Amino acid sequence: MPAKDGSITEAEFTSQVVRLFSLYGWKVCHIRPAKTANGWRTAYEGHAGLPDIIAARGGTIIMAELKVGRNKPTADQVQWLEASGSPVWRPENWDSILAIAKEGI
Repeated sequence: MPAKDGSITEAEFTSQVVRLFSLYGWKVCHIRPAKTANGWRTAYEGHAGLPDIIAARGGTIIMAELKVGRNKPTADQVQWLEASGSPVWRPENWDSILAIAKEGI
């Protein structure tokens, strides 16, 4: 379970969510950025701001943006969240995230 005091990084939190959903039989994806000669880039085609986690199980698809501390979604991320009805998850939401991983939505 992640720390609820803000001491976890977003990368650590993301890894924990990926492992949790995998543990409960979800197919889960997180597209990580890679360092290039021009800085950090996340290579995919389409609109910017794709949520951090995409998980699927039994015909249900979940997308969620992950944030820690005072971090907030960017304008592009907000557009994705609004278009998809996806949540923002934070370490303090761990109990709800666990329930979704176990039971689905």
